[in-house]
Amino acid sequence: MGAKLTGADYAEANVLRNECNGLVRLVFQDIDVLACPSTIAPPHPVTLESLYGPRDENRGMAFQRFTVPYDFNGAPTLSLPCGLSSDGLPLSLQFVGKHLAEPLLCRIGNTYEQATNWNTLRPPV
Repeated sequence: MGAKLTGADYAEANVLRNECNGLVRLVFQDIDVLACPSTIAPPHPVTLESLYGPRDENRGMAFQRFTVPYDFNGAPTLSLPCGLSSDGLPLSLQFVGKHLAEPLLCRIGNTYEQATNWNTLRPPV
């Protein structure tokens, strides 16, 4: 897909990435950590063909809406289990921190896991 992009497309994408990074920096001026979902839905089936075949449309940008902004700006994140869907599939919660806030995220994650038992549950196989 990248081979189809022009230099102008790349420049425009960099402008949008920088705008997004600026918005994320503004959010973290007044907070230390943000809690949000990791994904918009429970996991979807993964097949061998989807791993090595054409791009899986179930895994588009919309599915990644809660992770991509932080991937673009390098903010540290930590995802932890927070329950099971009605089908018994794992759900996750994401904590996002300021740059270089990894120690704080690890402390929060440890405290969260001590206060809940979600990390001990396993989906049916």
